[in-house]
Amino acid sequence: MLQNSIMKTLILSTLILSATFLIQGCNNNTNPDIDKSTPPPYYTPENYTGLEMELQKAEFSCATQNACPKSVGLIFSNIDGNVHSPTISQCTGFLVAEDIVATNSHCIPNRLKTPNSSCDAQIAIRFVESSGAKNIFTCKEIINYSSIGTFDPDYAFFKIEKTSREPLLIHQNGVKDKEPIQVAKITPLIHSIGGILEVESCKVGLGTLLNLKSTNSWSKIAVGLGCQGINGNSGSPVLNDEGKVVGILQSKMTKEYKNYLENTFKTFNIKFPTSIAPHILFTNLSCVADPETGNFNKEKCLNGEKLSFLNCISFNNEKTQANIKDLYDKWKTDLPTIFVYEFITEEATFTTEAQPICVKPKAKYADYSRFVTLNGFIGFRKEHLKLSYPHAVTIAQKFTINDEFRLDTEIKFSEKSRSVYNIDLVKNQGKWTGTTSIYRKSNDMFGFNNSEMALALPECSDLQLNSEEISRFKKVNGELVTSQQFIEHQDPKEKMTCEK
Repeated sequence: MLQNSIMKTLILSTLILSATFLIQGCNNNTNPDIDKSTPPPYYTPENYTGLEMELQKAEFSCATQNACPKSVGLIFSNIDGNVHSPTISQCTGFLVAEDIVATNSHCIPNRLKTPNSSCDAQIAIRFVESSGAKNIFTCKEIINYSSIGTFDPDYAFFKIEKTSREPLLIHQNGVKDKEPIQVAKITPLIHSIGGILEVESCKVGLGTLLNLKSTNSWSKIAVGLGCQGINGNSGSPVLNDEGKVVGILQSKMTKEYKNYLENTFKTFNIKFPTSIAPHILFTNLSCVADPETGNFNKEKCLNGEKLSFLNCISFNNEKTQANIKDLYDKWKTDLPTIFVYEFITEEATFTTEAQPICVKPKAKYADYSRFVTLNGFIGFRKEHLKLSYPHAVTIAQKFTINDEFRLDTEIKFSEKSRSVYNIDLVKNQGKWTGTTSIYRKSNDMFGFNNSEMALALPECSDLQLNSEEISRFKKVNGELVTSQQFIEHQDPKEKMTCEK
């Protein structure tokens, strides 16, 4: 049926027309070092003895003995460069090579993001103890870093001396929706410096309202559902079930992120929830150049950027198919069965009209007398057909979300777009002629009648009586095409699929 064949196009096109929005994010020019929307994860030591010594004094342990990756460490950074009483921030980092550490860009002080600046004794990392081996290393060189925006990738790499520790392998084959992941993060202590390294399990969530940029396997950032991130967790590795790094946990600016979510929910006319389910945002390392080789999946990631949230959400499922079928079936039960109809759907409004094309003959239609009466003086009586029916129906969508903030939709009739078709015909020499008018409801609930129009219908032929449902599609330019022709000539963008 037409409605099932073009359902995805119908809904997506309607959305594109009515739900255009902008992603809100940080201004990259502000380039904040830390998230100041919550208590900052830094301290100012009274008797500063050097970054490495301060890192050595910090309390740092594994939550579960022998269950923490040895290549994940606690990072201290000297934010202001003060040599006597500096402001020190705390992040998480991890080895991607024996001498290269990955973390967030916002964990690197802005003053070190200049040519030829030295990071020696300005950034250091401490790993969990390993049989008395050296576990504190200072930064030698900043290799690469990203700009900073709430919904942009947030990564940095810096060089240290070789550690003889086994680095984590980077996975560069994209992330999969609902795939299990683990976050190895260092949660800061409340009453003293340092933290506890722990591993938390959750899953990838693509195509949720939590981040409209996280749409497909090759989006630059992704969402982890079921994990929690706080200050100090920034820079933590996100691991797949093979133990490879798929991403880097990044912090979010709470106020901007909340505003973004509120605007997103408002766009889809969904009530903003009282609480947001635990989740994290992380940089997808499949779309970040390897710090050693410079390789990454450039083409796939560029294509992934072109796919919008709406391109990657499929409403063409059993539920919506059944919903649309039920709505059309309900509407069609109100159509007088004395006619054979052609159903025409307009592309611009997605309103379907039932246009009568012929009247069923008395000899072949058992219910003929239900609709036709004799009218006129005796000797001049003619068969008279006078009735009304719901002429057109518009499909509208109401959005809902599930507990994972995935978008769902309910299909319903748009009441204000309904109209009633009034027909008054008389049979004369085998043809039915007369007038028709359409009564429509307007937005203020007051109706109005169009002027009457002439209408002439033939008696249905055997071919028309036995034909399947006739349906066509009226394009924006007024051209009438079959549903199959419409599907074949859709905008290629609407045919794009998202690998998940």
